[in-house]
Amino acid sequence: MSLLGTSDEGQGQKAKADLLWGFIAQSLQYGAGLLLLPVLVTRLTSEEVGFWFVLLAVQSLVGLLDFGFSPTFARNFTFVFSGARELRREGVSEKSGQINIKLLASLVGSAKAVYLLLALAAMLLLLVGGTSYVHLLIEKSPSLRNPMATWVVFCLTAVLNIALSWQNALLLGGHRVRGNYQIGIVNRVSMLIASWIGLLLFHQLFVVAVAYAIGVVLSRALGWYLCRDLLRALPKVKNKLDWEVIQAIWYSSSRMGLVTFGAFLINRYSVFVVSYFYGLSQSASYSIALQMLSVAAGMAQVAFVTYLPRLAACRISEDHDLLKNYFIRSNLYAWAIFFCIAFGIIFLSDWLLLVIHSKTTMPARPLLILMAVVAFLECNHSNAALVITTENKVPFVAAALYSGLAIFVLASLAGWEQLGVWSVVAAQGLVQVAYNNWQWPLRVHRELKIHWRDYRHALYRAGPQN
Repeated sequence: MSLLGTSDEGQGQKAKADLLWGFIAQSLQYGAGLLLLPVLVTRLTSEEVGFWFVLLAVQSLVGLLDFGFSPTFARNFTFVFSGARELRREGVSEKSGQINIKLLASLVGSAKAVYLLLALAAMLLLLVGGTSYVHLLIEKSPSLRNPMATWVVFCLTAVLNIALSWQNALLLGGHRVRGNYQIGIVNRVSMLIASWIGLLLFHQLFVVAVAYAIGVVLSRALGWYLCRDLLRALPKVKNKLDWEVIQAIWYSSSRMGLVTFGAFLINRYSVFVVSYFYGLSQSASYSIALQMLSVAAGMAQVAFVTYLPRLAACRISEDHDLLKNYFIRSNLYAWAIFFCIAFGIIFLSDWLLLVIHSKTTMPARPLLILMAVVAFLECNHSNAALVITTENKVPFVAAALYSGLAIFVLASLAGWEQLGVWSVVAAQGLVQVAYNNWQWPLRVHRELKIHWRDYRHALYRAGPQN
């Protein structure tokens, strides 16, 4: 199993090292946005800050084109590296004693081909459909500087990033979690440095789009380097769809894609509602708070993402005790981290923006608390759903779609009636607490036979061992 590069390492130590890299990467993934805020809100107008957050929301919208391929490819790479004899539409196959090299090569070639097609589709969507929406925002905010140039650079960079996203799936599935995180670190650090320098010199949003491009180019170059030994160990890989592989992948991927679409309506559609009905200035305030809470949620998910290959491997080996151990400890990490960060956001963010003389303010504290509660419940059930997918099953398609559509309708009506930003947040919270917030955590706890005393016992034991 030399392809994995883990035979000589203690798995417990490697898990802790990967977790550390995960915290660093997630800190930069979301923290870079926070570190960028001081120069962003002091060098740009509220309209420009709001426009940038709309671009980030558009980036999330483009992510819908992935249609569930990223987690599905990563999970199936894990199955192959763990010795699965074949790929199945649902469930996992029996384990063999070695890696099926031919199957792995077909999976890599199919992943490359799929992401190239997705990148072309993204280009068409952004440059045709997205440009129309940007024109509407420009008409409402004529003071924006170079908005179309910013938009074009942003679009082309997003397309390049999609085309090479197979790197992340291969590294995650190949138990190279650390490499996957390193790509994110290089991306964020280089973008942050370039953005700070550009904004201090030119005071224009266009330089942030250029910095985004620099980050993607450098990180994807690193991705090629980190994947080189895995690719060299395979027969010559053609960027070609293997229809047997695609048939096995598509069933789960399409279902995850529908879930992703529902998740976008649940978590990101509100940015479009607030920007359209309440203006870019209020959108900037709302989006800053949303980004800060995304930091809390992203950091809270580090343990689950880091241990995802191990969770999938536990499914194949049917080691339910180890799976239970990983889940409990990952949940403890998640809860502690989210509450610590959210507490700081609620009680310190206003003061920090005041200190740096920000042109953009935070939402009122009651609204901020409501956003934090909604974000925590969302994060908690999303982590449980991530564990459920390691069975290669996606039972929450209908729930995600119905919830997303309900939030779409309620948030749009709230905006149309000018009920206030709080009503948009409340729409998300009420819909989610009706089902998703409790259903998926309860399902995992029942499946793994987890009791609350298991959490108490876990507090007195060392980290997960393999």
